[in-house]
Amino acid sequence: MAIASLPSVPDASETVRRTHRKIEPVFWWMTIPTLIVFTLAIPVPAVVGIFYSFTNYIGVGKWHFLGLANYIAMFSDPQIRQSYIFTIGFALVTVIAVNVISFLLAVGLSARIRAKVALRTIFVIPMVISGIVIAYVFQFLFSNSLPAVGQSLGIGWLQQSLVTNPHLAWLAVVFVTAWSRFREPCSSTSPGSCQCLRTCTRPLISTVRASSSR
Repeated sequence: MAIASLPSVPDASETVRRTHRKIEPVFWWMTIPTLIVFTLAIPVPAVVGIFYSFTNYIGVGKWHFLGLANYIAMFSDPQIRQSYIFTIGFALVTVIAVNVISFLLAVGLSARIRAKVALRTIFVIPMVISGIVIAYVFQFLFSNSLPAVGQSLGIGWLQQSLVTNPHLAWLAVVFVTAWSRFREPCSSTSPGSCQCLRTCTRPLISTVRASSSR
């Protein structure tokens, strides 16, 4: 009666040898130059700039260490404090507006409504238009179209260009930023957002497949 041979158990040293694969030299040739350029372009200048912020260095000549004097003078300036307050407020309003618009767009594209074609267009347009074109288009709208509408309807605050209005210019900046950035949260990895992205790109994929099959 033949006895079946049991499979051989691999040696522990062989298992360790398999898990530790040899790194190809091309990996280091591709990684090290990139790491050196990145370090010289971003971390090193940042550290040098932070160091010089504690001195009176102006870019040329000698310098002396001042400690926190530059920072004390900076935060004592009311204009700089106002700039920080405006920047923080602008960031909060923009983030909230972008996420709200993205959520509503994702819900609209996931729902069974008749306006899906219009919502798809709204979603895709910021992807295919460059930032320069967007800037020119909205500059024309804020400087010409909206003042014309304000004059026709007799709305005083709308008759002036929003870009030149010191009290309302931030609204124009928030609107343009939200319009050009709302697609990013909508195309994130959440389930509803993935559905939004699939719904928008499905017609484009179908068109490409149809043209390639001809």
